[in-house]
Amino acid sequence: MTSVDRPLVSVFIPAYKTADTLEKAVNSALSQMQNVEVIIADDCSPDNTFELAQELARKDSRVKAFRLEKNSGAPAARNYAISQARGTWLAVLDADDWFEPGRLKALVESATEAGVEMAADNQYFFDKMANKISFTALPQKGRKRVVDLDIFLKNSNATSHFDYGMMKPIFKADFMKKHNIEYYVPDRIGHDYCILLCFFAAGGRGVLTYTPYYNYVQPFGSISKKPQQEGRKPYDPTLQKNITQHFIDVYRNKFSAAQMAELERREREADALVCFYELRTALNDKNIGMLLKTLAKTHFTFWKMMAGRVRKKISTKIFGLPPYIFADS
Repeated sequence: MTSVDRPLVSVFIPAYKTADTLEKAVNSALSQMQNVEVIIADDCSPDNTFELAQELARKDSRVKAFRLEKNSGAPAARNYAISQARGTWLAVLDADDWFEPGRLKALVESATEAGVEMAADNQYFFDKMANKISFTALPQKGRKRVVDLDIFLKNSNATSHFDYGMMKPIFKADFMKKHNIEYYVPDRIGHDYCILLCFFAAGGRGVLTYTPYYNYVQPFGSISKKPQQEGRKPYDPTLQKNITQHFIDVYRNKFSAAQMAELERREREADALVCFYELRTALNDKNIGMLLKTLAKTHFTFWKMMAGRVRKKISTKIFGLPPYIFADS
């Protein structure tokens, strides 16, 4: 394969211990179009992930393989990959996920038609252990929606099965460079939420299509009820709460009162998740003291979340409705 002067899209893939899934992810990106490059940033994997990345680069000149000097986390790996990108558009792809055919062409066309700097799509939630698609993140309404900062904040719910902070975007590279937008390195979870928040805060606009083109492997399968990755660290909602607090401080004097209220609402949602996990631990450990202490600090947002989970469970288990039936608008 011959290289091009400037690829239309640079697909960047952070990789860590993903030797069993990386090739599928890379091939799904390469098959999108000829005018694409794939940049793999290996985060010092202890297995043969980097060797596989090098082999894929030898097979196709559109693939570039890099290895970080030390293990630094997915945000750092993503930032390094972006620093090597030459494309007009930047597209994130996690190494255990994959694209549907035609995704990049559809998203670039959607962004160009709407005159915006970002495009994202609906997602298939895939249960690896069951080898089945569980559901789509959003209903397939067959329409598109322009998203700005206000809409993004309103639809970023930390307790939802899917929110706008989980979108897998393509970004206009020149816009990201002009505003020095990159992934927040201290963030070990919620990488997409952080960069999307910074993108919209810088005045960017995006378009969301409800057609699913992205296959997202669930951390915990909703069909199999099993973890999808061996050795994956347990979800820590405290990190999400701390990240939200960080951005509240960053944008306190830049956002309107209504926008700050949305950020503060997300912080309360993250705190509700902290309470939920603490209560679950207390129940599992039969720790009455911890149980009572946690119950004492619960608040309205926590009980609202619990009520929503009960409604969702009844709807999905008894009536067979998809989880997005309770999604934000």
